[in-house]
Amino acid sequence: MRFPHWDYFLALDRDLDVVSRFIDFSDDNLHVYSTELTRLYLAIGSEIDVVAKQLTLRCDPTNDALNIDHYRSVIPVFYPHFCAFPVTVPRLEATIIPWASWPAANPKWWKSYNNVKHRRHDHFREASLENVIHAICALFTLLFYFYTEEFHNGRIIPFPLSISVSRDIGGCLTFGYDYHAPDFPKKQ
Repeated sequence: MRFPHWDYFLALDRDLDVVSRFIDFSDDNLHVYSTELTRLYLAIGSEIDVVAKQLTLRCDPTNDALNIDHYRSVIPVFYPHFCAFPVTVPRLEATIIPWASWPAANPKWWKSYNNVKHRRHDHFREASLENVIHAICALFTLLFYFYTEEFHNGRIIPFPLSISVSRDIGGCLTFGYDYHAPDFPKKQ
């Protein structure tokens, strides 16, 4: 597997697309929760932890990268635009900035993920459609930064089913040989 994290992301994205057949992605349903959403939330959150750790270590190999607080102290320093990276959810007609609370605090959806992971019996409702969507947007952002060279070289085709790169980036983002994004120099 050449790009294991991207391939896993695409599998999670396909699972979320299947969920959309049963739960309409609308503001009315953002607080819906279910066993399937819980399964997705836990899988996405776990992958966020794995990829964030790898990105942190790439930025600062001397960092312990033990948890989200370590990642939060490193990633925004190396990538100043990371926390403002917008992701579009076309079915919601919404743009989400999943890491907007960084570096000051961890996102609410991450706190909910930990509640569901460690105390599901008390926090099952936090495995909501809204939190799952925010989490998959966060994973996409991490992967976008982690695989930026691969995106530039056209070795990864960034076409998930449920989300896309926001047009709010102001035209600085294209894929293929003209690719460039915030925090990365324009390739010639």
